This record gives sequence, C-alpha cells and structure tokens, in this order.
Amino acid sequence: MKKILALSLFAMAAFVSQAWGETCVGPNGSNACEIGGGCYKFSTEYSGVTGVCEVPNCTCVQLVKNCTDNGSWYSGVTGLDQEPYGKGWKCSEHEGTWQAGKDPNRVSTGCCKFAADVTGKCWDTWSATEASDCQTGSNTFWSSKCPDTQGTCPTGSPTYDGGSKTSLGCCKFAADPTGKCWDVFEAEAAADCQTGDNQFWSGKCPDGAGTCPGGTPILKFPTSQALLVAPYGRSLHISSARDAMVSLYDMSGAKVYSGKVRAGNSVFSLEKVPSGSYYAVVQSGSDSKKLSVILK
Repeated sequence: MKKILALSLFAMAAFVSQAWGETCVGPNGSNACEIGGGCYKFSTEYSGVTGVCEVPNCTCVQLVKNCTDNGSWYSGVTGLDQEPYGKGWKCSEHEGTWQAGKDPNRVSTGCCKFAADVTGKCWDTWSATEASDCQTGSNTFWSSKCPDTQGTCPTGSPTYDGGSKTSLGCCKFAADPTGKCWDVFEAEAAADCQTGDNQFWSGKCPDGAGTCPGGTPILKFPTSQALLVAPYGRSLHISSARDAMVSLYDMSGAKVYSGKVRAGNSVFSLEKVPSGSYYAVVQSGSDSKKLSVILK
C-alpha cells in the first residue's frame, strides 16, 4: 500500500534544495535515502521508491523533503551504482553519514520476512506503518528486533503470519496510478479508504494480484463517523456516536477482557491484558467493528 506521510520538514527541505539546486544527489551520486528496507540513491529521474519519488522526474525539493519525512537521509554512501541498487542495504554500512530525517538509532518495531524477497532474508521495520505492511499477504512478522544486520530471521514461531490475517475490506486508492486494489487490515486504513475519491468494498480482495471486486463499491463514510476504532500501543482509540461495549478475545475465541466507553472520543486501556495476539469487537448500537490487536 502506497502512502506518503504528512510533510513536516518543508522549511528545512526547501532551504537545502535552494542551496543545492539539482545537485542534491551529492558528489558522485552519494546522497541516499534509507527507507523501505533499502538504501536508495537520490536521483531526479528515479521513480521506483515509495515515499521518496513516486512520479517521473522528481524535483530536488520532492526528493529531500519526502526522504526526511519518510526515511533517513545519508550523505557519502558508496556503491550505489552497483546491483541491486541499495535494496536490503543500510546506508551506514556503506560509509553513509546520517544527515536528517528519522533517527537511525530508533528502536525496531519488529522483524519482517517479505514473501516477495527471493533471498528469504529478514529486515527490521522502523515504524508502525512498516510493521503493519509486513502483516499482510504472505509476509511473516516477529514482534522483536531482527537478530543481526545480515538478514537473519528470528527462531521460533512468528508473532503474526500475514497470510492468516483477516482483511477488513478491499480498497482502490484514487492516488494509485496502477489502478490496483489492495486489502486493508487495520481500522484506520479502512476508514482512510472510505474518504475522498477512493473506492472501498467490504471483504477480502479477490486475489493478491490487485484485482478489484465486481459490483458497486460501498458508500463512503459520512462526514460524521458513527464508529471508528484504531489500535495504538496498549490501547484502543474509539470515536463513537453512542456509548459502546468493548470485548477482547484470544485467538481461540475466548473472551479475556471487556468494558464500556462513553459516547465521544475515548481511550480504552489494555494495560492489564497479557502480551499476545487478540481480536477486539466494539459494539455501538447497530454499529460494530472487529479488528486484530497485538499486545507486546
């Protein structure tokens, strides 16, 4: 799923771009962005990295601010003209020096084995979005840092096998130039899809190839949402037009925790619940939401 986060460092990016102009690629193309499990060189003609340059002939401004918002900008990276062009690399392991963007010392949110990666290696995820993306399709996810930087996968059973995760709906993002459809697995993503010119169908997409369902998509959510639920850490953030009942179940279907929240915006704490994989059901009048919850 392609999603560019809000650009919070616009002023800094604009300053850097004015100073460099189109030379932001650095000496001998040594400026790079660490993002999405790789270290990719800056290029105003490159359009292959989600979150860095998603359209042909990106400007220097776009490259700098997209990288600093979504990844880590490094200078002095060597070997970026070699195959496989930075995929699976860490910029710091190729003489790169961190300049801006996400702190390279940030804590890993989990270890992911991407089904599409023919090497079968594992990679750390550095944000909630990356961890969520890993928990889709046939990817495999562990809720701990990878054992090393060589791509070794953790031992034992994964925390979450994306292949067994229940899709909340099938989305066609209006901004996606491919026109493909994607399963959404989080309440927030499902709500995001039902806005603007996106199209949303309930239930899983027909296949993993991006095929959209037939028939008419579901109507968009109204401006005032009757019920929205989003997991965050050890809590559920709930926006409800009415009082709501929250029930938490383990993977065998046994209820392990429950409680009520008042109408409006609420935070339902799950601090007392042991770590593990669960699913929550939030019922508000005739509206209900079911979502997966992982407690670390």
